[in-house]
Amino acid sequence: MISVITATFNAAKTISNAMQSIRSQSYPNIEWLVIDGGSTDGTVEILRDNKDTVDYWSSEDDGGIYDALNKGIEHACGDWILFLGADDRLAKDDIVTTIFAQRQIGDELLIYGDVQYENAAKPFISDISVKTLLHNTVHHQGAFYSRKLFDAGWRYDAGFKLIADYELNLRIALAKHKAVKLDGVVVAMCCDHGRSRTNLGALLRETNGIRRKHFGYFTNTLLSALFALKVAAYYVRHK
Repeated sequence: MISVITATFNAAKTISNAMQSIRSQSYPNIEWLVIDGGSTDGTVEILRDNKDTVDYWSSEDDGGIYDALNKGIEHACGDWILFLGADDRLAKDDIVTTIFAQRQIGDELLIYGDVQYENAAKPFISDISVKTLLHNTVHHQGAFYSRKLFDAGWRYDAGFKLIADYELNLRIALAKHKAVKLDGVVVAMCCDHGRSRTNLGALLRETNGIRRKHFGYFTNTLLSALFALKVAAYYVRHK
């Protein structure tokens, strides 16, 4: 069983992307859970009218995206969990089959691939490595997390409103859990202008906050300086 969890709020114009993507999957054992934050734009009506695809949904006020995803985890039955945005779609109709029916699953706790933004020429190359100490290197939209993590009590820290998925990935890296990188793109995302991209100042503050939580003040200061050098080098190369 694969559980796909989507957090929505006033997503009536975009939720068809995720819905059609899940409907088109050749893999037979997928459940879709949608946790809505109290939409007033028709999202709830869409969920109610598509019970053939939506296995579970709720609509109530929440504490943000990651609080909603945590609620979804509580209701998920899958052995693996994917967090898919309302305006995202899986890259291919057989992507889940390729991952879970055509390969041997071992003791890995994370299976992840690259992410393609529709407004970007090249995909975002995902990577769990030493770079993960500096910043988020895996988008959770392109990652399947083992149920074992959540059965052990792992959840998103909903106090981080923009990038709690970074902390989840950082914890996996620090615990040295086995993570397997797939070849190619797993998910196509609508565009590179989500909340974390349009609030860069807040994004950097949360990244620092996550590092401080796990490394302390002094180590985080060093990592922040290294990250600043990495960003500066990137802009010099792409100037």
